[in-house]
Amino acid sequence: MLKELSDISTLLRAEWNEPIIKTPDGQVLTKKDVYGFYNNPIIRKKLVSHLKDGRTIVVQSFAPGNNVLRRKDDHGREIKIEKAYGSVFDPNSLDFWSERRATEFHRVLGKTTDVYVVDIDPKPHIDFEETKRVTKQVADALSDLPEVKNTTVYYSGNRGFHVVSSLKKPMPTNKARENLKKVLSYFEPMGYSIHQDSPIRLDLAPMKNGGSYRAPYSLSAETGLVSIPVPRNELMEFEKNQAAMHHFTNPNLVFMPQRL
Repeated sequence: MLKELSDISTLLRAEWNEPIIKTPDGQVLTKKDVYGFYNNPIIRKKLVSHLKDGRTIVVQSFAPGNNVLRRKDDHGREIKIEKAYGSVFDPNSLDFWSERRATEFHRVLGKTTDVYVVDIDPKPHIDFEETKRVTKQVADALSDLPEVKNTTVYYSGNRGFHVVSSLKKPMPTNKARENLKKVLSYFEPMGYSIHQDSPIRLDLAPMKNGGSYRAPYSLSAETGLVSIPVPRNELMEFEKNQAAMHHFTNPNLVFMPQRL
């Protein structure tokens, strides 16, 4: 009996230390590392605050580059994460997914939306400084719209940013998408558009029923970097390494790591 328990304990430790993400600088993040990140009480509360009012997409990682996207739980139900704390057997709890190799969480939009979302998606060869400049211009343009309450820029955790504007009143998501098309047409003479061939695509893929974007305070399963808010007046000074997971081990973290 004792030997069986010892064998189980050994297997659990081995699984706990399995690599599931490889960062751009070659570091390896284990299941234990990712679990520890989502166990930060500030991170989990802020993450769930962005997920709890709708559907969620979960990405589970089994090895670097081996990721599975989930829209439904094991019982075929759409995933809805409503609880920052709960049973590891409750799919509505963040604990359920963080115990099951979840690395990434996406907020899913429905038929109506209370946000505008523009995914600033640069081609791999585009300089990060140029991406930041275009991001700031898009954020400034959205913040000037009369229907917008406030606008926040989030680093996506990869090459680009998400510009998210809270609306004063919800509207049909298709209408919101058409509104954004008109606003973003302003950038076409500069060489940037909503189309796939744009060097920096002003992507409106999130703006549809079932569309999604990586939730604030989620990791990226590809890079291990964190999707974090970046104040617009600090955007041009922002560097990707500020979103490294090790900056967020302090349970008193609020926003940007340099503010610790």
